[in-house]
Amino acid sequence: MTQQAHTALKNIETATEFATVLLAAQNDNWKAFDQLREFSEDKSFPLRKVAANAYVSIQISYGSPIRPGYLNMNLVSCIDPSELSLSQLEQTYLELDPINHAHLVHVVCGRYNLSKKDKMAFLVDVLKTSNSITARYYAADFFLKAAADSQLKWQPFQIDPLLSWWEQHSDTIE
Repeated sequence: MTQQAHTALKNIETATEFATVLLAAQNDNWKAFDQLREFSEDKSFPLRKVAANAYVSIQISYGSPIRPGYLNMNLVSCIDPSELSLSQLEQTYLELDPINHAHLVHVVCGRYNLSKKDKMAFLVDVLKTSNSITARYYAADFFLKAAADSQLKWQPFQIDPLLSWWEQHSDTIE
């Protein structure tokens, strides 16, 4: 009976962990989204198929013709990012809650007084560090457009090709 109770408790713990990860991933959390991928690849994980379906479902939601929404920073803070220097934007990025990263990506990419290289370097930082699925999605999309390289292929959430491209070409961008 003790063994059955232990097994039942382990199953509850696994289900609770999975539900927590799933909810976080559905709410724009990159680390949780990545954890869903890991669950889906782990053949010993009891909820592997559910994790795989959830992972694909989130990916599909970003592939629709309707672009994902994001929270406008001006609605939640006194910061007007259009007035900030690049170094201030970078500092603001580090201090912001990830829910605001996507808006900052749009602000940086829309700025005419920043060089292409500065914008792309900022986007690379977002791709590497943001815990927002939406921010990484938009950063990759803007990066791909800025790179303007027909050989560079990108599928949402596969950022390694973009980072490799940046390592090879960053010195040639002005």
